[in-house]
Amino acid sequence: HLHTNEEIIMMNEQSELLNEHNPLLSTYIGAIDDYDIKCDYLYEYCDSVLANHYDVCLEVHQACQRAKDNFEQSLTDPDYPFYFDPQTPLKFEKFCAQFEHLEGDLGGTPFELMPWQVFIFGQIFGWKKKANQKRRFTEAYVEVPRGNGKSFMASCVLLWMLTMDDESGPQVFSVATSQNQARIVFNKARELLLSKPDFTEWLGCEVRAHDIKCNKEVNGTQSFGVCVPKSPMGKRLDGLNIHCTVIDELHVIQDPETYYKILTGIGKRKQPLIMAITTAGVDSTTIGGIKNSEARQVLSKQIEKESFFCSIWKADDSDDEYALSTLKKANPCWANIGQEQLRNTQLSAKQTPA
Repeated sequence: HLHTNEEIIMMNEQSELLNEHNPLLSTYIGAIDDYDIKCDYLYEYCDSVLANHYDVCLEVHQACQRAKDNFEQSLTDPDYPFYFDPQTPLKFEKFCAQFEHLEGDLGGTPFELMPWQVFIFGQIFGWKKKANQKRRFTEAYVEVPRGNGKSFMASCVLLWMLTMDDESGPQVFSVATSQNQARIVFNKARELLLSKPDFTEWLGCEVRAHDIKCNKEVNGTQSFGVCVPKSPMGKRLDGLNIHCTVIDELHVIQDPETYYKILTGIGKRKQPLIMAITTAGVDSTTIGGIKNSEARQVLSKQIEKESFFCSIWKADDSDDEYALSTLKKANPCWANIGQEQLRNTQLSAKQTPA
């Protein structure tokens, strides 16, 4: 292995999050203390895709191959600038499990990441730079159809980045094409905290109508963070010192300048994150179209961008658009979504003249 046992122990100790108040956070991590077993778990979806156990599109297969190639290189190439630390994504998974689904058939049950989500956050939070132990990926593009839990995932990312990322004074934003749209993910984050008052208090959060404040000690000093919904209207994105931005429905944002303002706003942070969780768009001139094209080029190895994580769940062009198997392939949460409604919509489209 690239890392000695002493290095792995040091990394684990540096990121330790076990606590008595919330034993769920330590249950899984405490039960597994072997580096290889942890990595196997976080790469289970990736390995299953590459073994053709899941029917996925080309882009997901490419994303998994990229992840696997990176991991193998980190173990064999001493000059590879990144290493994989499984502790942080495992902690993120247990952090998510502190919250419960608030609606639908799963309402009242803990939010357990599905294998494809474990893969996403394993990559985003697991990879770090050897030079400074900070996060490798500063941008993430995840494209997935409606109904696959985008808002819940996005709200958990917001709360993790506000409270658990060891960043002093984090400024965290939910961004969308309008203020009302930006509030969808933000309100979901508020609801999650309000549903768990003890955990919210432990996190140091104060939930207010238009923002979420976080007051806690980070690296020995008092830190004051904030989470706010933002739209690109006017100059609302100017002059920000951004630690994290979660962008909902990137393809709807017309002006690419919006994204570039966010990109310049993260310049002063050591491990910032811009995460776009979006459905597919049709306009290649929007920032959503531009990032979709960039993601496809990264996945197909036409370009290299080591700081950019990307994966796209969709049907392949050769698939029968009216087949049930196509719906299953495009929707990674197929087991937990309204299958009958999706199927009815698909069949209605087939019967409706163009």
